[in-house]
Amino acid sequence: MTRKSSSAITTITEIKPQKQPYEVEIVWKNVFLFTLLHIAAFSGLYCFVVTAKWSTFFWSLFLVCVSIEGASAGAHRLWCHRSYKAKLPLRILLCIWQTHGLQNDIYEWVRDHRTHHKYTATLHGVWAINSVGHMWGTKPYDKNIHSVENTFINYLTGGEGCHNYHHTFPWDYKSAEFGWAYDRKSVSVQLIEHRARRTGDGSRKQRKDVPLWGWGDKDMNENDMKIIETVTVYGWGDEDMKRALHHNGDLIAAKPKSEPYKVQIVWRNILLFIYLHIAGLYGLYCFIFTAKWNTVLWTYLLALITTQGICAGAHRLWAHRAYKAKLPLRIILCIWQTHALQNHIYEWVRDHRVHHKFSETDADPHNSRRGFFFSHMGWLLCRKHSDVITKGKTVDLSDLEADAVVMFQKKYYLILAPLLAFIVPAWVPWYFWNEDGYISWYTASMFRYALTLHGTWLVNSAAHMWGSKPYDENINAVENITVSYITNGEGFHNYHHVFPWDYKAAELWSYRGNWSTAFIDFMAKIGWAYDLKSVSAEMVERRVKKTGDGSRRDNLPLWGWGDEDMGKEDKKMAEIQHSRRD
Repeated sequence: MTRKSSSAITTITEIKPQKQPYEVEIVWKNVFLFTLLHIAAFSGLYCFVVTAKWSTFFWSLFLVCVSIEGASAGAHRLWCHRSYKAKLPLRILLCIWQTHGLQNDIYEWVRDHRTHHKYTATLHGVWAINSVGHMWGTKPYDKNIHSVENTFINYLTGGEGCHNYHHTFPWDYKSAEFGWAYDRKSVSVQLIEHRARRTGDGSRKQRKDVPLWGWGDKDMNENDMKIIETVTVYGWGDEDMKRALHHNGDLIAAKPKSEPYKVQIVWRNILLFIYLHIAGLYGLYCFIFTAKWNTVLWTYLLALITTQGICAGAHRLWAHRAYKAKLPLRIILCIWQTHALQNHIYEWVRDHRVHHKFSETDADPHNSRRGFFFSHMGWLLCRKHSDVITKGKTVDLSDLEADAVVMFQKKYYLILAPLLAFIVPAWVPWYFWNEDGYISWYTASMFRYALTLHGTWLVNSAAHMWGSKPYDENINAVENITVSYITNGEGFHNYHHVFPWDYKAAELWSYRGNWSTAFIDFMAKIGWAYDLKSVSAEMVERRVKKTGDGSRRDNLPLWGWGDEDMGKEDKKMAEIQHSRRD
């Protein structure tokens, strides 16, 4: 018996087919061309940094940007994944830009990329070594695939680093907002949660989903298509989706309650922003190459106090009432906030409280669900959604109306803003150390203004898209340490949206990436800041346990300390430091 079994086993082993190992065949022509390319590129980098004229410098940057957009918004999102549709002028423009990239013609690029999506679980085991977007990062949407979320790659490629999300929902456009693009397909929060539940166990064998190349793939789930089509065609809001997805509700029978919102572009703002960014880029050149060191330090100082005026002032003091400040500190913060030229405190606070109360809805002024560009700066280039205006009237602003400093700034803002934001910053270098007037204007005013604007905007965009959610995974706000360093502490955004009244805007008692907290603590030590509100460890743990299982949150969003929906128990558990009676 033993001999026969051994013979049988030997026979089975012998007849088992052997898979031939894949042998790499090097294309030496390409190796030679790539070697020449990189040698020339290093020489070009030297010229780019040291010898090229500034016009050549900006021309190179411009070509890089349009080439990336040609591949990203064109070949990738439009033609490959059919994430949106484009009229002829935009298709021609994207085709020209894609040709600049010299990455094969669109037809071949799309064919290869659709193959990559369809067979990523097999072929990509070999290819992953070439792509950072499939190696280093997080997998919040599907643990069973190689693709990851990588913020660094996202910045390099104009938005293609959110790769775990992209491989899960390849039809999501998350790109265009205005103009020649239409039928932009996106993904509802409910669909994302539904997919996460199916693929969140990390088991490859239990995964039943078939990889997709994009919208229109024959293997795309019909129920998923129904949900996406409904959102795209009818422009449903959150409440409509909740009704449609409630238990066994009929998606086909549910009806939208209103017409889709039509974007009304404010061309004046677009022209002003074009000038600002052209002037800001020239100011960056002056900042690096031609400005005196006094002007460089002056510009840095202005950027620092401007950021504090927004973060420690408009945001933590006035918007969220996270601490209280005596008159001298309120005056200083008001002046610094005026330097920022981001609307007067009254309007800034109103919009921000609405953002917290109605986050990620049409009432949110910079709703991140409308894409990175809209939440970053696009919301300032079009008329506000009617819901923003309607809901804005329901937010309590009586505390601001009782503050003489805030109301003085509001009354004289049209005089104070241009004086403090542009004239004084440019006048100081010109008058005190004989800086060239043009350099003063473009460096201390234009470059500094553009830089601080984008810093603030990153909180509205990046801090609602890329990062972790340790305190509440049911909201869009995330923890993003990069944004924190840029904004002096506003990147711990998941925590901040859960506990908006905490003066630290973060859980940890650390000044790492949170200089605004250090500033407020210093002001408290000299007696100018008091009643610093914080959150106890027990309160944080209780909230994490409540919202850490992926279920929808029960608590109402808050704009900050004193919101009418804030629970009495939460108020009792909050910690107030440097307390004193008014």
